[in-house]
Amino acid sequence: SVALANTIEVQSLSGRTVGLIVLPLHPIRVAWHIAYDNLVLYAAFEENLKGSLAAGKLADYVVLEKNIFEIPASEIRQVNVLRTVVGGKVVFEKAAR
Repeated sequence: SVALANTIEVQSLSGRTVGLIVLPLHPIRVAWHIAYDNLVLYAAFEENLKGSLAAGKLADYVVLEKNIFEIPASEIRQVNVLRTVVGGKVVFEKAAR
């Protein structure tokens, strides 16, 4: 489940996206989640070890085939994962065509 999947895209009459409405059952509110993670890292004295992509820091992340912040919310579920990195090691990589 992708964090923005439970949203309603708000469009103008011309079809331009002007915002998103987050539904009550939305699994994560992205900005809150990031702020909470940063607070937890600070409280655990780990803000210099985790929390951002930088040399010498630990990071688990995924590489997606599209920027989910630049496509309609209705298309997010179709975005494929290209690579997953956990603890600095590639644990999944989509085979090249």
